[in-house]
Amino acid sequence: MAVLKAILYKAPGQTRGKIIVSNNAGAWEDGAQVLTTRQGQSFGVTLQHVVENHNEIKFLAYNNVPPGMPNVKTKSNSKGVIIVQTTQNTDAASWIVHTVPGFPAAKTGYSWPVAENAKGHLLICLTISESQINAIAASLLRAEPLVHYNDIPETETVGMQYFKKLSDGQFPTVPPYLSRQSIKTAGQPAVTVNVYSKSASSRYEIYKRVIVKAFKKTIKVWSRRDNKLKGDCRVVERNIRLIKSPAPVSDHNTNLDADLTNWAVSDPGNIFCLIDRPYAKNQTVQSAMAVCIDQADIFARFNDIAAQVEDCPSDKSQTQEKMQNHLQLLVHFILILFSQSQNPKCQANNGGAEGAFRAILYKAPGQTRGKIIVSNNAGAWEDGAQVLTTRQGQSFGVTLQHVVENHNEIKFLAYNNVPPGMPNVKTKSNSKGVIIVQTTQNTDAASWIVHTVPGFPAAKTGYSWPVAENAKGHLLICLTISKSQINAIAASLLRAEPLVHYNDIPETETVGMQYFKKLSDGQFPTVPPYLSRQSIKTAGQPAVTVNVYSKSASSRYEIYKRVIVKAFKKSIKVWSRRDNKLKGDCRVVERNIRLIKSPAPVSDHNTNLDADLTNWAVSDPGNIFCLIDRPYAKNQTVQSAMAVCIDQADIFARFNDIAAQGAFRAILYKAPGQIRGKIIVSNSAGAWTDGNGDLTQQGGQSFGGTLEHVVQNHDQIKFLAYNNVPPGMPNVKTKSNSKGVIIVRTTPNTDAASWIVHTVPGFPAAKTGYSWPVAENAKGHILICLTISESQINAIAASLLRAEPLVHYNDIPETETVGMQYFKKLSDGQFPTVPPYLSRQSIKTAAQAAVTVNVYSKSASSRYEIYKRVIVKALKKSIKVWSRRDNKLKGDCRVVERNIRLIKSPARVDNHDTNLDADLTNWAVSDPGNIFCLIDKPYAKNQTVQSAMAVCIDQADIFARFNDIAAQVENCP
Repeated sequence: MAVLKAILYKAPGQTRGKIIVSNNAGAWEDGAQVLTTRQGQSFGVTLQHVVENHNEIKFLAYNNVPPGMPNVKTKSNSKGVIIVQTTQNTDAASWIVHTVPGFPAAKTGYSWPVAENAKGHLLICLTISESQINAIAASLLRAEPLVHYNDIPETETVGMQYFKKLSDGQFPTVPPYLSRQSIKTAGQPAVTVNVYSKSASSRYEIYKRVIVKAFKKTIKVWSRRDNKLKGDCRVVERNIRLIKSPAPVSDHNTNLDADLTNWAVSDPGNIFCLIDRPYAKNQTVQSAMAVCIDQADIFARFNDIAAQVEDCPSDKSQTQEKMQNHLQLLVHFILILFSQSQNPKCQANNGGAEGAFRAILYKAPGQTRGKIIVSNNAGAWEDGAQVLTTRQGQSFGVTLQHVVENHNEIKFLAYNNVPPGMPNVKTKSNSKGVIIVQTTQNTDAASWIVHTVPGFPAAKTGYSWPVAENAKGHLLICLTISKSQINAIAASLLRAEPLVHYNDIPETETVGMQYFKKLSDGQFPTVPPYLSRQSIKTAGQPAVTVNVYSKSASSRYEIYKRVIVKAFKKSIKVWSRRDNKLKGDCRVVERNIRLIKSPAPVSDHNTNLDADLTNWAVSDPGNIFCLIDRPYAKNQTVQSAMAVCIDQADIFARFNDIAAQGAFRAILYKAPGQIRGKIIVSNSAGAWTDGNGDLTQQGGQSFGGTLEHVVQNHDQIKFLAYNNVPPGMPNVKTKSNSKGVIIVRTTPNTDAASWIVHTVPGFPAAKTGYSWPVAENAKGHILICLTISESQINAIAASLLRAEPLVHYNDIPETETVGMQYFKKLSDGQFPTVPPYLSRQSIKTAAQAAVTVNVYSKSASSRYEIYKRVIVKALKKSIKVWSRRDNKLKGDCRVVERNIRLIKSPARVDNHDTNLDADLTNWAVSDPGNIFCLIDKPYAKNQTVQSAMAVCIDQADIFARFNDIAAQVENCP
C-alpha cells in the first residue's frame, strides 16, 4: 500500500493538473489523463468503487454542494470521501479531501463536472488504517459537513463514537468548539497529518487563531480574500503573509480570480495545509477545517508556488501602494540596466551580484583569502576568490565599495570598538559592523555587515585591509536586508553600546525609526530592560531568520549561559578564547555549554584559539549558528555584548563540521554468516559501509583497535568488563543478559573514556590477547562504541545496577571514580534489593556533536515487560521491534501512537541478509523517529521476571540506518 498517495493541483483552465504521488514528491508531474476520464488517472482509479458498485468497498461522502442537489444550504464548506475496504482481516482505507463541488456522485458512474475545468482545484488522497477514521470524524464533527452518502457498515466502525455521530449528523452544540486530531498515513515512512477544525460557535478566525497559534510560526496563505482581512505582521514569527497572484504551479499558471483552493505553508517549513474556508472575515462565524501535512517534499512543492508574497500592510492606501510597486519595478529595471555597482547588497565570492542571504567568510590565522559560503549555496566552504588585501574580485571588497569610496546614493553607519585611525579609544563595546542603505528613490535595498576586524573598513578613504590581521582569525558576515529591518538591528545595538565612528544615512531614510535615531546619536539606555532580542529576516527568497541578542553591562549577565542557552533551550558548542574561570558546563541536561577543541579545521585551513579572534557557537541539536562579540570569559558579565544568530541548516552544518571532534564513534552490525559486518562510524552515519577487516583479526578494524588495551596490557588504560557468558567460564548462572566494557584512560588531567555495548558471548577476554569466538560468525551481532567523558560513568553504572550484570574483570582504580557511588556498588556487585526497580539515566557522547543516549533498565523484581512498560512508556511513541519472540507476546496496536510493530524476518542490513533464527540482536526504532535502542532481552513473556536494559540513541542518521532494515512490519494481530 502506498503511503501518502497523491496530491493533484488543477490550475484554472487545465484538464489534467499537476500531481505528486506516493513518496516521490520531488517535483510536480503532469497528470496522466484528463480529469473528465476515469481510467488512467490517479483519482479516477481511487474513486472507481465510489462511482461504481463493489461489495467490499464502502464509503461516506460529504460535500456542501452534494451531487444532483442544487441550492442546498449548509454551515460547512468541506468536501471529501472516507473509503473503507470491508474484506475480512484487511485493514485498508483512504481519505480524500478536495475542493470540487458536486463530485463524486455515488454509484452513478464517474462524472467530472466540466464547468470546474475553468477553475482551480486541489484533490488530496491519504492512505490510512481504519483505526484513523474515528479521529478524522472527530475533526469533521466541528466542521459540520453535509453527509450525502454513507454505506459503511457499523461492523467496521465498532467503538468509533465520533464516526457514529458524524454519520448520524449529531453535531456538537456545546464546547469545546475547537478540535485538533493527529493521524498518520499507512505504510512506511508514515506521514503525520494534523487536522484542525472549529465550529461556527467558536467565533475564531481559523488562519490566525487556530493555525498560526498551533504552529507557533508564520504562514504564507494562498486564498481568495475580502477587503477586511489583510496580511498581518504585527507579531514577530507569527505573521500571515499573503501570496501574490498570479502564481505558477510548475509550468501551469493559477490566479485567485479562478482558483477555488485555500492553502498555506509554514515559514519556516515543513508544513502544508489545505483549508476549506477563504481568508475572509465572515469565516469567523462559520465552521472551518484545515488538513495539515508535515512532510518536507510536499511542503517544498507548495513553497515554490509561494515564492512571492505581498508586503506587510502599511498605512498607505491601496492606490498608493500599487503606484509605489510600479515605480519600484521601474527603478529596479533602470538600476539593473545602468548601475549594477550601485547596489549595496552582499556579493558573490568573486564580487558579482547575488541574492538573499549573501556571504560568510571565515579567514583562518595566516590565511589571506579565507573560506566563504555564498548566497543559498552554502553546501561547502569554498576558497575566497581573491586575497582580502585587494578590493576587486572578492565578495566583501565589492560590498564595501561605496563605504570606502564616495557614492551619492549609498549611505552607511559604521561602528567599531577600534575605529580606523583612532588608536587607544576606550569603549564599553566590542562590536564591529556596518549598516549600508541605498537612498535611490523608491528603492528598498540595504545590508548589514557584522565582523571581527579592528580598524576596518575606513570610511571614504579607499579600501585598506589591515595587513597585521592576516596572522589572526576573523569572521565577516553580510546580510542583505530590507530597510524595514534596520530599526530592529538598532534596537539590539543600543544594548551593546557600540562606538559609532561614521554615519551619513539621511534622516529621510529612517523616519519613524526611534531606535536608529538613538543609536546614531549615541543615546544608550541607562534603565531596564538590559536585555534585547530582535528578529530580522534577510531579503529575497527563501528568507533566512536572524535573531539578535544583546545585553548591556548593567545586566551582569553572562551572555553564553544566561542569554543564548536560555533563549535556545538547547545546548551550545562554543569556539572562543577563554579565561581560567569559565569552563564547559554540563550541569543541566540539554542546556550544556561544550567547548570546542583547538586546533580545528575550516575545510582545509587550520585555525586555533591562540590566533583566532572569533567567538561563535552552534546549537546542539541544530540548526543555529551565532557570532558573538565577546569571548567566553568571566569579565563579560560586566560588559555589553551581542550575538547574531542565523537559523539556516547549511550554514549551521559548515560550522558544526568545524566543531566535530570524535563524538559518537561506531555501530557495527554483523549479519549471520558474515565475518566483517556493516559499520557506521563517527559523525558519518549516512550509509552502512563494509567493515575494514575480519572480526577474527584485531588489526585493521574498528572494534579491534578500540579493544586493543582491553585484550593487552597498558599502564594507563583500565576497564570494567561484564558478560553473562564470561570468557573461559562456561555454565555460569546469572540474572542478566547484558554484555559490555567501560574503558577509562588514567593519564593525569585527561578526560577520556568509552562504553562498549554488544551481544557477543565470551568476548572480549581480558589481557589474554584478541580472540573473536569463531562460533559466533554464524550468528548476528551488534557492537556499539560510545566515546564519553569520565563524568558519564556513574550514570551508566546506575543503570547497570538494575540490570545486575556479571562483572568478570575490573582494574579501574578508585582514584578515577571518587564520588561515583553507583560505580562503586557495580564493581562490588552490590545490586539493589528494594525499590525503585526501574532506572532511566541520560548520558552524552564526548566531543562534538554530542549525541544523547538514554539508558533504561529494570530489575527482575519490577515484573515489567521492558518493551511495552518501559520503552514505549518513556518514548511516548510506537516502536518497531527486531527480536526473537515467543508464542505469547504479539505485536500490540491497541493504543494509538503507542504500538509495538514486529519487524518481518528475513531483513537486509544494506546488502547483507539477516534473519531471526540466527540473529541474536534485539533492537527497536521509534515511530516516528529518531531513536534507536539496543535491548539485552528478547521480546518474550519470560523477561517480565528477568532484569533487562535498553540503550537508546537519539540521532537521525543512526535511526535512519536501522529504520531502513525495519521497512517491513507484520500486520497488527
